[in-house]
Parts: sequence; structure tokens; C-alpha cells
Amino acid sequence: MRAIPAALSFLVFSAASCPAGASDPDPLRFWAPADPPRSHNWVACTINPDESTFEGMQQIRFTNNTDRPIRRLILSWDVVDGTDRSRELEITQEGRPVRVIDDAGPVVFDLPHPISPSARCDLNVRFKVDGWPRFRDGADEIIASRFLPRLDWGFPVHEDYDVQMIVPPDYEVALSAAKDAETGGYQARNVRAFGIYLGKAHRTMEARSGDIVVRVVFREAALRCAKLLLETAVDAIKFYRDRFGFYPQEFLNIVPGMDSPAGGYPVASGIVVIHGQQQMAKRDALHWKWITAHEIGHQYWGEHVLEKDDPSWVWIGMGVYADLLYTRARGLAPDKHHGMMKRYIDGVREGHDTTLAITSEQHARVSFDWNNVVKHGKGYSVISALAFYLGEKTFDRILRKGLKDYAGRRFGADELQRLSEQASGEDLAWFFDQWVRTDRYLAYEITSQETKKPGNAFVTTVAVRRVGDLVMPVPVVALFEDGSQQRKRTDRLFEHNVLTFESKSPVREIAIDPDHELAMVLPPPPGKIAQQIIRSIRDLSYTGEGDDAVKLFEKAEQAKLQDTGTWVKLGMCLYDGEHYPPALVAFERAGKFAEEGRIWGFVSLVWQGQILDLLDRREEALGRYRRAVEKDTGATMRHDQYRMQINRAWIEQRLETPFRRK
Repeated sequence: MRAIPAALSFLVFSAASCPAGASDPDPLRFWAPADPPRSHNWVACTINPDESTFEGMQQIRFTNNTDRPIRRLILSWDVVDGTDRSRELEITQEGRPVRVIDDAGPVVFDLPHPISPSARCDLNVRFKVDGWPRFRDGADEIIASRFLPRLDWGFPVHEDYDVQMIVPPDYEVALSAAKDAETGGYQARNVRAFGIYLGKAHRTMEARSGDIVVRVVFREAALRCAKLLLETAVDAIKFYRDRFGFYPQEFLNIVPGMDSPAGGYPVASGIVVIHGQQQMAKRDALHWKWITAHEIGHQYWGEHVLEKDDPSWVWIGMGVYADLLYTRARGLAPDKHHGMMKRYIDGVREGHDTTLAITSEQHARVSFDWNNVVKHGKGYSVISALAFYLGEKTFDRILRKGLKDYAGRRFGADELQRLSEQASGEDLAWFFDQWVRTDRYLAYEITSQETKKPGNAFVTTVAVRRVGDLVMPVPVVALFEDGSQQRKRTDRLFEHNVLTFESKSPVREIAIDPDHELAMVLPPPPGKIAQQIIRSIRDLSYTGEGDDAVKLFEKAEQAKLQDTGTWVKLGMCLYDGEHYPPALVAFERAGKFAEEGRIWGFVSLVWQGQILDLLDRREEALGRYRRAVEKDTGATMRHDQYRMQINRAWIEQRLETPFRRK
């Protein structure tokens, strides 16, 4: 580690040469490399919480690993947000000040010398902020996820740090770094966010998990909880290292959060909050063990492997699956995971759109608890369903390869699909399209079971029906009186599956997904059933699907659909298949729910007349045609597959001549 003097006044950085870059047609344009250069940050700083001041000097070094020159950069500094804070920031390159373009938020600046491909650049930064850190409302802690200036590429990257810091002696400090015993400084490599926790009059306890230093910073009232967290963290890190072959950092800091034991979150690389430690008695031991393993899991997925999507969910689902592996291995109850899945199921029942692949603008308009229902609840449900379908061995290969290939890189749903297809050899578009890009829900139910004994063996036949609109294989487990069991899967191609179990002992119970690996929404919510039927009808082709239209007609009647366009589409499909009585009802429903003055009311009456003509009910047909004349909007509806153009002239022909199919 490069030693940095503690006194800021004696800190001197040497500026490396930054050769001028090749000509660029737009040299003053900011651009972010797909794989940005890794920056190394040397920092010497002083933090005084009592006076709310923070100042220091920093050298940011990087090598241009691209084939293009770099000139315009962005420097972000998260602690300066807020009107009650003032900052001083000086950035130089080779002793020359940079040209600041905008400093209202993140500082946009141009270098005096562009950085050529393969060339190195040293930026020297002097910074000072008044108004940070500051205790508010009687708090005794300060948390910041990115309190040092940093290069900002617009997405998460890994950086390296060597830091010397002066803090008053009555504060416990936790950083995204390991402390160097020789220099007293802090060192970190491969961190997404360099964070800090300052606790006034706190205590610290420490242990090792192999060569990993684990520290818990806690308030006096949380001593008993801190001991449990430390013990669990040491054990969880050992488990993860055995499972994945490594741990991302040489350190882990667990720090307190709010008073209520509501969970936790990753502050930054190597720092996790666990809430409500002083309220330990309000939660059972499972909660504290699970939340510790959960937050450590995010040091792999979220800190080591970076999230790509916005809004994000993959790192949540993968992190939760990691702590599921730990809880299973330690024989802990799966209550937390079932509860997380239930939040998603409840969200489906409440009629929320649970599509994961939405834009940030759509996310901003969401009015329900998307974080818990979709990001956590459905995010974990998707990963659990994928692991079930592919099997533990295949999914373990995906986990290991993802952690290896995407270390310090962004990883999202597309990358997960690609890895899953490579590991399994299957095209998994059907899985990801449904689970990620729609709000379809999973629901299968047993409709009948029958056991016979034609010889020495019992033969049990089980009928399983899909009642949701998400299609995938589901596990069906037969438990027998002798304690044995058999497992089978349905075929995703069929709405109805019939499975047969042969056994020496009578069957005791048949269950779908008894291990709760799948987020099964049973019974299906009425509102979602209606949406499912509408979607299925709209997916029908106008020709050649009359028999499927009959099945959907029965479901549409049961659901009491009131969507005009859907009834028209269904009526057309039924007409095409020569199912005239239900087609007549479908067009009657379309007319009933049509808005006044719109073409659907007119068209539905014409079609009712035509169906009645085909049923040889001419007088009733004439009545429909005359009513259609009254609702004529002057528009024309074309049905090119039948060479029909329904308008006023068409009705006048029908009043003279009955409709007949050609």
C-alpha cells in the first residue's frame, strides 16, 4: 500500500504525463466507454462531524483502455446535495486547472490535455465541504455511500482506493476498506461505492472468517444482537466461500440503522446496515440470521457483480437466492422466502401490473409498493422458478460463471438469460418473456385424481389444469402411505396434463409444488382471469381458430367480460369457424357494451343480422339491419379476408337480400 502522510498540508501528488490524443471529430463530447477505465484513488482527508466539515486531497489515476481519446469527464460527489452545504472543489491535470463546463450538480469538465489511447492520466483534486457531516434530530450516526469525489460514467463500475483519514477519537468508523495495521490507512480494491459509517459513542466487536475481517459497529443496547450478527456473518461468509470459491472483499462491516427491526440494506461495498438491533427481542433468531446472510449475499450480487437494468431486480433475486442456499444448508425455516414470494402473489391478487421489464418513466408512475411486490417479491420468484426448472446443478454453474465472468461488470436480465441458455443448451425465451416482460401469473390446479389396483400395484391418475396465463412445467408430487414419494412434471405445451403414478403403497396425498419453489397464485384472482381471457382472445388469428374460440367463449361468459373490442374479435373467430349461435351472442355482447356514436355499435348490429340470416331467422335479421341504419356513423369497416366492406350501402343490400357466406 502506498503510504500517505496524515497531515494534508504535506500531501504532494506527482502528475504523470498525459500525451495529447489523436484528432477527434467531436473532441468536447462526453462519451462513456462500454468498459470504462478503472480508476485508482489516493486520498488524505479530515472529517470533523462536530463542526460539520470535511476536506482533503485526492489523486484519481486511470489509463485510457479504449481506442479513442478522452477529454470530457464528470466528477460526482454525493455529500454535496442540499442547499445548506457549500463546497470548494479544485481539479487540475499536470498542474493546470481543468475547464469546468457545469458545476450545478456533478461537475462536468474538460481536460487541458486529452488522454490518448493507452495513456495514463492523474487528476489532482482538492475538496472541502461545509455542512457535512451533520447529526440531525438527535441522531448519533452518519452514513454515506459515496462521500469521496469520483469519476462518474453514468453507471456502476469498480474502483480502487488507498485512504488516510483523520476522525475525532470518540467516533467509531467503518469504511469500504480494510485497515492497514502498519500505516493506519485504509485499502480497498474492486469496490462499487466507497462508503462510510460514523457512530458517536458506539462500540465495535471483530472476528475473522478465514482471512476476512468482520466488524460489527453497535450501540450499547444492541450488544446481544451484535454478538449474534457477528457469529452469523462469520459462518455465512465461510458458507459462501465454500459454495462459490471466494469472497469479494477482505472485510465486512455491519452497522446499525433505524430503531425498528425492519430488515437492512447494503450501504456500499463492504458495509451493510441491519436495522433495529437494539430491538432484538421483537424478532426471532431466524430474522437476524437470515437478514445477515441476505445482506452478505448482496456483496456478491450488487457489489461484486454490478446491476445493469433500471429499474433493477436481478441483483435482488440473485442475492435472495444466495441466502436461500445458506438457510437451507443450516436447516433454517424458509419463512422469509415464502413471505417474500407471498408479497408478489398478494400484489397479483390486488390487480397490480407486475411486469419487471419496465422503463424508468413507467416506474416513476407506479403507485404501489413496487420495491417489495415486484423488485423483491417477483424478482426472487423468477430466480426461484428458473432454478427449479433448470435444476440445482445447472443453476449452480450459472451462479459460478456469472460471478466469474461479470466481476466488476454489469449484469441484468439479458445476461442472465444468455448464461442460462449457455448452461442448459435450451432456448429460454419462453421463460424470460413471460416472467420478465409480462405480468402473467402462474396457477395450476389438480382437477381430479383416481387410484385403481388392477394387479399388485396401485395406479393413481392425476389430472392437472392450467388456470393462470403463465405457461411452464410445474412439479406434481405423490406421497404414499409407506413414506415414499414420486415426483413428476407437467408438460408446458398442454393446458391439461394427465400424470400416472404407480406404487406398491396407497397414495396419501397429491400436491403441486409442495416445496413452494414457485409463486403459485391460487385461486386465480377474478380481475386477472378477465385480463387473461382478453389476452388469449386477442392472440387468436381471425381465421382457422374457431374451435379455440368456442372454449374462450365459455370462459368469457363466465368472466362476464365487458370489453367491446374483445367480443367483436371473438364473434369474428366464431363466425369463421361456423359456430353461429355463440357468434350471435358475442356480437350481442359487443353491442351492449359499445360506446354511443362509435362504429362498434353499428358493426355489431350488422353482424348480428348476418348471423341471424345464416340461422334462417330473417325477420330478426331485418330488425337488426334497421337498427344498424339508425346507428350508421358514415364509416366503413373492412373485413378483407371475406371481401366485405360494412357500411350504409352494405346494409341496404342486406335489407334486400339475405346474407350468405361465399
